[in-house]
Amino acid sequence: MTTLQINHIGESPEGKPLFEVQNGNLMRYSAGQLTPPTEKAAGEYGTLPQGLQWYLEEFFELPNEIFRIRADAVQAALKDWGRECFDALFKENARDWYQSARRDGLRNLTIKIVSNDPAVLSWPSIRHCWAR
Repeated sequence: MTTLQINHIGESPEGKPLFEVQNGNLMRYSAGQLTPPTEKAAGEYGTLPQGLQWYLEEFFELPNEIFRIRADAVQAALKDWGRECFDALFKENARDWYQSARRDGLRNLTIKIVSNDPAVLSWPSIRHCWAR
């Protein structure tokens, strides 16, 4: 079983959240900053959280062709944001740890996200974008 812990360690001078990845109790890897989902556009439909709220609350009430186009834009924005976060977090040592866990089977991987900031903890889960 592999446990990778993503620690929110503060803010960059630009105000972006900074993170590090830790492999169990062994080693830490400073990964850098992530763009909050509130700064990620979901097509022409607002920010990623606004698009996700619409998708979860309204899309299935009337899944017509126009709503499907909007839903595709929201899904694409979530996937892009997830890839950006993955690429920022899992590079060098951290990427090796993730790839090793992937070879052992992702069901044996636990990812923990640690932060004292409720805004960071409310971010959408991006784990579904990580299984590459």
